[in-house]
Amino acid sequence: MTSALATRHLAFSYNGTRVLHNITLDIPRGSLFTIIGPNGSGKTTLLRLLAGLCRPLSGHILLNGRELQRFKRRLRARTLAIVPQSLPQSFPFTVQQAVLMARAPRQGLLGFETRTDLDMAQNAMRYTGVDHLAHKSMDRISGGERQRAFIARALCQEPDILLLDEPTAALDYAHQIRIMDLLADLRATKGTTIVLVSHDLNLSSMYADHILLLHQGKVACQGSPEQVLQSAILEPAYGCRLFVDTHPQTGRPRIMPMPGNIPGHRASTP
Repeated sequence: MTSALATRHLAFSYNGTRVLHNITLDIPRGSLFTIIGPNGSGKTTLLRLLAGLCRPLSGHILLNGRELQRFKRRLRARTLAIVPQSLPQSFPFTVQQAVLMARAPRQGLLGFETRTDLDMAQNAMRYTGVDHLAHKSMDRISGGERQRAFIARALCQEPDILLLDEPTAALDYAHQIRIMDLLADLRATKGTTIVLVSHDLNLSSMYADHILLLHQGKVACQGSPEQVLQSAILEPAYGCRLFVDTHPQTGRPRIMPMPGNIPGHRASTP
């Protein structure tokens, strides 16, 4: 299977401090690829690099086999779309207006919206289940609805690759599953490559084809959920005891933290 995105010996630093070291990975075209790891492991930084939002210190990022930095911004925006973790708290536009903004890379020099643009926005809103909110302000809808609206906005770019930073964070179970089902359907029906950062190991296990585990800015492990989600691999990265078994319905790994068993931590006595 060919790679939609790949990196070779990628490194990055903030203010002289190295945060990513020698990252080499291949993201298969049409896959759902999840990046996991503890806080501060470099997950969001890696996603931003893959989106072309910052330049690597060294190494290469390949988009469809070509250096990412060689793509003009407009062409890159037609291929890649990103939904960040920190969505704007104040966004004084209607849902439809917000979604239509994503059509800019495909509009002419004058930037006028066409019937095609309006149809694409409507289709994206319908697909993500927010079409009934089209004329409501983004400031007046729920967190789950905002997340789906921003996914609709990204889809309106018609990207081949969709990057998402913790799309299910702070959502209840129903909204988490709805978002993940939507992404899985997008991959299955449209062949979109999905790359997401997640702190939820069980959601990653249920939905991902491939998982990359980062620890201290380095690749600790990558492969299928069964290859990566093992207690012997996860515990050194997360610094706690984890019980891993097989989910009786999905057949995928199921991960449960073991309370009071942090290595090196001695529980206080009364």
